[in-house]
Formats: sequence, C-alpha cells, structure tokens
Amino acid sequence: MKKTMLSLILSLALVLSMSTIAFADVTQDSDPKTGTTTISTSITPTYTVTIPADTTIAFNATSTSIGNITLSSAQLDPGYAVKVSASAGALENAADASKTIPYALNSDGSAFTSAQFTAKGEYAALTVDITEDDWNNAYAGSYSDTITFTVEYISVSD
Repeated sequence: MKKTMLSLILSLALVLSMSTIAFADVTQDSDPKTGTTTISTSITPTYTVTIPADTTIAFNATSTSIGNITLSSAQLDPGYAVKVSASAGALENAADASKTIPYALNSDGSAFTSAQFTAKGEYAALTVDITEDDWNNAYAGSYSDTITFTVEYISVSD
C-alpha cells in the first residue's frame, strides 16, 4: 500500500511538473482590459556559397570563363558579409612540374583576390586569362592547377 501510494504521488508530481502555462498580466486600471505577451526567436547566420566546377582551358584561349562564385542562399546578421578569396598559381606540366603556364584569375577585367557578398544571388564572374606569349612559350603536355577558395563570415560595420 505504501509503494502504491508513493508511486501515485510521484506520478501526479511528474504530470503536474510537465504542464507549464504562460500567463500575461492583465491590468484592471484600463478599459478594455489589456495584457501583453512577448514572443521572440533567434536565427543563426547561415549561407551557401557556390564555386566554379572543374574547367578545361582550350589551347591558345586567352580568356576562358570558369563560372561564378555565387552566394546561393543567405541569412546574415546586419553589418556582416560573406567574403570569398582565392589563391591561384600557375598551370603545371604533368610530366615536369618546373614547366608552367602562368595565368591570371580575373573578375570584370581585373585581378580577382576576393569579393564580399551581403545578399542571396550576388556573384562574381571569373575568368582565367593566359597571354599569347605564355601559350607560345609553353611546352607540350597536360597542365593543371588547383584554385583554392576561402570563405569567411566577416563584420563590415565600422
């Protein structure tokens, strides 16, 4: 009997502790009677950056589009941006890494080092530019390089 009574009391305490009701204060000093309730939420900053896929550069092409860096989706804090930077080197010959073809990574006709985006859909169009002289001085063979993109969430407010 004591065990049954104890388990009944503990069960009742458990049920009562789970039901929490929020009440708003209603004042009696006004007509009509009013009350207020505060609601809130929090959104963690999130973003998706799309970078160009692997691209083949045609022989003797002096400028080749390799695609866009795009802020595909974004929920950013006010005063913040997504910064994308890139580091590129030179195309290396697969048979002899000392044989290279220099190139420039450009966006809108000037050297690309970084871009800042604050809204979904913003983008930077990229090209790989190789001079005619560099093509003429290149050895035969297969060449490749890897462009490394770095994405940062930064404050842009002063």
